[in-house]
Amino acid sequence: MYIQKKDIETAGASFRDFNHLLQLNHNNINSVKLLGFSWVSYAMSPDEKALTYIFREENQELLVVQEGVVETGQWEILPLSNSLLINNGKQGVLLNVMFFGNTALVLKKENMEEYLILLKRSKENLHEKSFPKLTLSLIDDYNRTQKQFDNISLDATDPALEFEDIAEFHEYRLFPYVATLGSIVLLLTVLIILIRQFWWVAD
Repeated sequence: MYIQKKDIETAGASFRDFNHLLQLNHNNINSVKLLGFSWVSYAMSPDEKALTYIFREENQELLVVQEGVVETGQWEILPLSNSLLINNGKQGVLLNVMFFGNTALVLKKENMEEYLILLKRSKENLHEKSFPKLTLSLIDDYNRTQKQFDNISLDATDPALEFEDIAEFHEYRLFPYVATLGSIVLLLTVLIILIRQFWWVAD
């Protein structure tokens, strides 16, 4: 289920390419994207049985399915660390979000060089790809998404435009401005504190 660095190297894939994929996307994990899909774990070996993860909104219930057998657990998003805490009913695991794209979610076990790659069932053909080809496919998908952002139309009457697209676009486009605004607010706060301290000393 978990893929280690040595497994990637053994598969003939360049770990540099995999790292490149992880550096492309820094989107925070979003429950809207997580819910409503079946996420299937990617296996390096055909002998390894895939697990299906179904994240349910009600009571944050997690269904883990292997060969039709269902285990019930819990899941929780930790927004400050951009992590996902999952519990299969037996033990909890803290996973850091490394990549969250349209077709895949790449998670890294806390303080470990072990990765869990989850693919949407609707894109199940990705499971048939070798690891190097899967990595390139995810990079291509990311690049196509970025091009859509560059040319996106925010016309609400456009039937091809989904709310999710608008939300992601605004997050992508407004981030530099939000960061600048945050810096200005911080600077003003510091100035106000200094002025108050000077005023009290003068009194």
